[in-house]
Amino acid sequence: MTFNLNHAYSTGGLFNVRVRVTDNEGNIGEDSFLLIRPAGIQVGVAGGGQRSMINELTLSFADERFPTGNWFTFERLSPGPTPTVTPTVLSAPGQPTLIRLDYSGAGLDLGGPSLSDGDYRLTLNSALILNGGGQAFDGDADGNPGGDFLFPFHRLFGDINGDRTVDGSNDFAAFGSVFGSTGPNLVAFDYNADGTVDGSTDFAQFGARFGLTLPNP
Repeated sequence: MTFNLNHAYSTGGLFNVRVRVTDNEGNIGEDSFLLIRPAGIQVGVAGGGQRSMINELTLSFADERFPTGNWFTFERLSPGPTPTVTPTVLSAPGQPTLIRLDYSGAGLDLGGPSLSDGDYRLTLNSALILNGGGQAFDGDADGNPGGDFLFPFHRLFGDINGDRTVDGSNDFAAFGSVFGSTGPNLVAFDYNADGTVDGSTDFAQFGARFGLTLPNP
């Protein structure tokens, strides 16, 4: 099972977020993660904190921004090819800027849709991300214009809670809860994007990574 939680932060910073879930039988699950929240931007992965399937990134600015030139850099920190990244502005003029980053080419599993396993880093060149008054984006959240924004992240198929490990306490239970299911909301475990979480491909790929921990870059 996966779900999304939303919270609006009024200031930037590093936050230790703890989530506690209780089901209708009284079973309790609890976990925590660190959240980097620079003032003025949120970076999202489809499916929330999962790192099992990274099909796209979404950049949500607090105000309208006008990126120009080489305003971002996308790096693969692990061995292997780096995919082509294409930005698409989803927001309307005059609204806070929303941009989706899509991947294509080399460096994708089965030719797509997800990034391959490994570590990545997105860097926003704040000097090239201006507001309507020509002021640079405050990427490092120090209260002054400028300072690049860094978003390091990883992909490891099966890692539903983003802890860099595919294990039984969280990941296997989540996979089992959707095994055999068909539908559009299974992105985290649908390895070949055929709309079904099955054994021929999805479970085989999950099993190949079970017990694996992605080393720190």
